[in-house]
Amino acid sequence: MDTENVELQKSSRIGLFGGSFDPIHVGHIEIALEAKKLFNLDEVQFILANASPFKSSTSDSSERLKILDIALKPYRELNFKSNTLELNRETPSYTYQTVEEFKKLYPSAQLFWIMGSDCFLELKKWKNFSYLIQNLVFLVFKRKITNLNAEDLDLNKLFSLAGLNDIKEKMKVFLIKNPYIDVSSSEIRNHFRNPNNTDEVDGKLVNPTKGLVTKNYRNLFVE
Repeated sequence: MDTENVELQKSSRIGLFGGSFDPIHVGHIEIALEAKKLFNLDEVQFILANASPFKSSTSDSSERLKILDIALKPYRELNFKSNTLELNRETPSYTYQTVEEFKKLYPSAQLFWIMGSDCFLELKKWKNFSYLIQNLVFLVFKRKITNLNAEDLDLNKLFSLAGLNDIKEKMKVFLIKNPYIDVSSSEIRNHFRNPNNTDEVDGKLVNPTKGLVTKNYRNLFVE
C-alpha cells in the first residue's frame, strides 16, 4: 500500500463524485465544495466516466480529463482529485465496480457518493443496487426534475419519486439544501453545437478551463 493510501486510511471519509464531466462546470465545483464542508470529507475524487450505461459522451475522454485536471488544480489543497479508474475499464462501466475498487484500496474508509437528484431517481436501475446501498452514503443535491421545482423537493418526495419508499430505512441518504445552480454540461454543449445560440455560458465554466473548453467544443461541433 502506498503512502497516500496509508494517509487516507487514517482520515477515512472519501467523497466519490462520478460523471462524464462533459465538460466540468461551476455547478460541479460548488457541489463538491458544499459536500466537503457539510460532511467533513477528507478528499473528493472526481471519477471520470468512460461510457455510462445510461448515456453517451460526445467528447474524447482524454480531452475531458485534461479539462478536469485544469479545473481542479486550484483546489489541490482541498484534496480535489481526478480519478481515471473507470477510463481503464471495459465499457460499459458500473458504479458498483468502482465502489468495490475503493473498498479494496481503503477498507476502513467511509464512502460518500455525490449525485444529483435527477440521477437518484434512476438509482433503483443501477446494477447491483443492493450492494451500493450497503456500502455508500448518498449525498443528493437538488437538480431540476420534470414537473417539480428543485426548491420544492424534500427527502420524502425524493424517495417516493425514486420508488424507494419500501427500503428507505435501509439507506443512508442526505438531501442537501443547496442553492439551486441552473447549469448543466448538456446546456454548455448545446451552446457550442448551435452557432446561432446567444445564451451566455462563460460564467458557468470553471475559470482556468474557459479557453480550452471554448476551443475544444467549438471544434467538436464543426461539420
